[in-house]
Amino acid sequence: EFRYYMKGSSTPVCVSALFSTGVPKATVVVPEIAVVCGESWSCSYSIQLTRPHHHDDWLGVYQTAGTGPRGCALRQAVPMDANEGTVHFAQSPPFPGTFQVMYHLGQHGNIVAGVSAPLTVRIDRVSRVFETREVRLFLCSTVVDMLEEREALIDKVLPALQAACEPRLLTVTLICHSFGMRPSVQVTGLVSEEETATLDHFLLALREIDRCSPYFIALLGEQYGWIPDTLGEEILGGYPWLQVPRNTNLPLPGVRASALEMGILNGFLVDPELGKHNLFFFRDQAHVQRSGVPMHKRKHFVPTSEYGREAIEKLREQLRNVEQSRVVRYNHKAAFTAAANTHIQACIDADFNALDVFPPWRRVN
Repeated sequence: EFRYYMKGSSTPVCVSALFSTGVPKATVVVPEIAVVCGESWSCSYSIQLTRPHHHDDWLGVYQTAGTGPRGCALRQAVPMDANEGTVHFAQSPPFPGTFQVMYHLGQHGNIVAGVSAPLTVRIDRVSRVFETREVRLFLCSTVVDMLEEREALIDKVLPALQAACEPRLLTVTLICHSFGMRPSVQVTGLVSEEETATLDHFLLALREIDRCSPYFIALLGEQYGWIPDTLGEEILGGYPWLQVPRNTNLPLPGVRASALEMGILNGFLVDPELGKHNLFFFRDQAHVQRSGVPMHKRKHFVPTSEYGREAIEKLREQLRNVEQSRVVRYNHKAAFTAAANTHIQACIDADFNALDVFPPWRRVN
């Protein structure tokens, strides 16, 4: 209400009728289909004002779900002298996930006048498995503590999968990147990734993850693996979601995340739809005592630091909490071999019908 006072008087002469004020209501409409990371896009807006505005209104894009940083990811000014129109963004957020666009009133403390419906941002990673009929399985793991599991995959699981898929004219390829381990008799099983890993090798692994989508396998034991001191411009340019600090609650400078965790982030956590055929094998921590590992080799089956122990547990918990993740626990090599064969074959059968077989081919000499 308004009150009219005479000079020197504390009693109002007259009082107006009650009236109310409020924030102008704005409407923001975003694309219904998913937007690809980094590509240009547009959204429309309208605001309920009796006259064209002349202040610094702007649209902010905020992530509500996903692995990217919270806060305003993009900002774009609203055209002046127009209560409705279209705002063009030169690029979409570099991080996949779910976003909302908010209309801010610039001259009124940037308060929010309207919020859009959810906007989905996806990574443009197209699977070519149906064109090539090649099932590429990417294996993400540390090395020195997972030699038995890798041997089982190569010597037993892969031949069994290939034999089952050959009548369907499918090729099964296992991609075993080791983040820098050199295939030398002198170092195999005796050194860690920290001593041999390079960013060039890590970049190759990230690109192979892209090629293997939607198939992704990870083995998690006690080792957290190699933690790069920094990531090069080429890696961050192609995979900007890796620049978000991981495990910020743990005291460690630099990148803070190991190559193992960043591989899982790129292959699955950044967008679970990319790795819809995912398998995460969690080894029982009592494996070392039960499997009779010699004392001189047990150092490879324990965390290398307190940070590594906490980080690998946090990663396990994060994977367990993702609805789309398939977690398999095992406690010895035979159990792992059987589970890997069963679950990987089920993933392949989900894409290629087991009854869709072709007549046997005759070899032409």
